[in-house]
Amino acid sequence: MNISQIRYKNAQYLAELAGGISAVAEKLGKAQPQVSHLLAENPVKNIGNKIARQFEEAFNKPEGWLDNLHPELLGEVPEVDNAKDAIDGLTEEAISFARIFQTLPQEQRAVLINTAEAFIDSAKYK
Repeated sequence: MNISQIRYKNAQYLAELAGGISAVAEKLGKAQPQVSHLLAENPVKNIGNKIARQFEEAFNKPEGWLDNLHPELLGEVPEVDNAKDAIDGLTEEAISFARIFQTLPQEQRAVLINTAEAFIDSAKYK
């Protein structure tokens, strides 16, 4: 997957959280058609560096966030050679939480993820 595809997937995720293309346009301070060119099913334009940083700022994400894969946010499971290796070291509590998390609709997962990120961010500044 190249950087354009990664940015597109992440921007699509943010648009879903925001409530659609119009909501993203408002957050970015851009015209709806301009954002549609970036987020349509078959985008007319790729998300460049400047607009990627604007997305991150508008959605309170760290610089470079849009450039990296976040499979856990997109409901994807990363491939691993050995599934046992993927869960080694997890506590029973973490495994239980993961099971509960998987039963939630995407919108509720997003709320939990954003909340967890906020807790992590606030801990960095203490």
